Amino acid sequence: MSDASTIQRKAGAGRPQPDIQAMSAAKALRLALSRTAEVEMGLAATIIDFSELRLPLGGIAGELPKCALIAMITAEDGARGLFVLDHVLMAALIEQMTTGAVRNTAAEERVPTSTDAALASALIDKMLARFETLVSTAANPPDVGGYRYATPLRDPRAIGLTLDDQRYRYYRLTVDLAQGAKTGDMLMFLPLERPVPGIEGVEPPGSWQEKMEQTVSTAEVTMDAALYRLRLSLSDVMGFEVGQQIPVPRKAVAQVQVEGIDGRVIATARLGQANGLRALRINDPASANEDDTVMGPGPLENPAQIGDGAGDSAGAGPMAGAGDLPPLDGGGGLAPLDSAGGLPPLGAAGDLPPLGGAGDLPPLEGAGDLPPLGDGGLPPLSGGDLPPLGDAGDLPPLGDAGDLPPLGDAGGLPPLGDAGGLPPLGDAGGLPPLSGGDGLPPLDGDGLPPLPAAE
Repeated sequence: MSDASTIQRKAGAGRPQPDIQAMSAAKALRLALSRTAEVEMGLAATIIDFSELRLPLGGIAGELPKCALIAMITAEDGARGLFVLDHVLMAALIEQMTTGAVRNTAAEERVPTSTDAALASALIDKMLARFETLVSTAANPPDVGGYRYATPLRDPRAIGLTLDDQRYRYYRLTVDLAQGAKTGDMLMFLPLERPVPGIEGVEPPGSWQEKMEQTVSTAEVTMDAALYRLRLSLSDVMGFEVGQQIPVPRKAVAQVQVEGIDGRVIATARLGQANGLRALRINDPASANEDDTVMGPGPLENPAQIGDGAGDSAGAGPMAGAGDLPPLDGGGGLAPLDSAGGLPPLGAAGDLPPLGGAGDLPPLEGAGDLPPLGDGGLPPLSGGDLPPLGDAGDLPPLGDAGDLPPLGDAGGLPPLGDAGGLPPLGDAGGLPPLSGGDGLPPLDGDGLPPLPAAE
C-alpha cells in the first residue's frame, strides 16, 4: 500500500459517506429543465429556487404571473394540467431562438401571442418527456407521466372551464438563464387523481370538446331586450322632465331585439305578459319579414313629438290618429277614372271626337267648333257654290272640252272661259286662274289633285 493511499484513507476517516440524493419530482424537474435548455437551445439554465404545493382548482388563478404564457397539457387518459412560463422566461427563449443570445435587459410585459406559444410548444414537449423518464426512476414516483402540449389559454378565466374540479400538484421553479442575464418563473399544475376508465362507479373520461360543451351549456348568460332606439339632440335630452313621455311606434312591440352582452342581435321577439309579468315570445325567423324585424336607431323626425305625459305614448308621432292607409292592390285601391267625373273642359276648342290611335291634337285656338268628320266628305267651302261630293267617286276625264258637264241637281258650275276662275276658298289659299283650253286633269282615286301655290 502506497503512502498516498494511506494518507487519503486517514484523511477520510471519521467523515460520513457522501449523500447521493435519491430521484424525486423536484430533482427530475431540475434535471429535465437544465438538460432541455442546454441540448435543445444551447442555453445555460440553473434552478435557484423550487417549491411543491397542493392547491384546489380555485387557487390556481391566484398563482399565475401577469402576462404569462398559459399552456394546457393533456394526457392520453384525458387528464389535463397547465404549464406556465412568465413573460421573462418567454422573452429569454425568444431572444435565444432568434438572436442566439439572451440580453441583459428588462423584459417587456406583453400578452403572449399564438406565435409565442408555437415557439415554446416544442420545448415544453421535450422537457415533459425528459421529466417523465427521470421521475419514473424514483422509489415512489408520482403519477405525472404522459403529458404533452395541447393548446394555449388566452384568458385565465377559462381555467375553471377546462380543468377538473379537484386538487393539483403545484410545482414552481425560479430559473436563472445565461448566468444572470434574466431570471423568471416556470409553473406546472398536474392533477393528483388521474381518471381510471373501466372501473365500476367511475365515469370514463369524455372528450375535451364534449365536457367543454356541457360546461358552457349550463353557464349563466345575460341578455338585453331593446324595445326601441331613437336619436335625440343634446338639447332635447337636457330638457327631459319627470313624467315626460317619449313616442314609441306601436310596431316596436312586435320587434323587440334580444341582444347579447356584445350588442349582437340574437333574435327578435314580441312583448307581452305571462302570469301577470312582462314576457317575450321569440319570433319565428322563417316567417318574419326582414323589413319589419330590423330596428336600427333612427333620428327622431320631430323632437317636439316628445310628450308631456298626456296621451298615449305608443301612438304619439306625426301620424297619430291618421288611421291606416287603404291597400293599393286589389279592392280598396284608387277609384276608376270613369267614376271621377271625367276630364275638365278643354277651353274654347269644344269637344273632340274619338281619334283612335292618332294621339292627342293640340288645341286650335280661336278655331271654334269643328264639324263632325264622318263619311260624308268635306264640308262646303265658304265663298263658293260647289255642292258636297258625297259618294260620287271619280270624275270622267274632261279631255278637250272647255265646259264642265252639268252636275245633276247641284246647280252646276259657271263657265270657266273668261270668268276668272273659282271664288276664294277661305284660308286654303284659293285656286289659281284656269287658262282657256287646258281643262282639268283626271282625278285619280277619291281625292282632289294637289293645289299649286297661289300666284
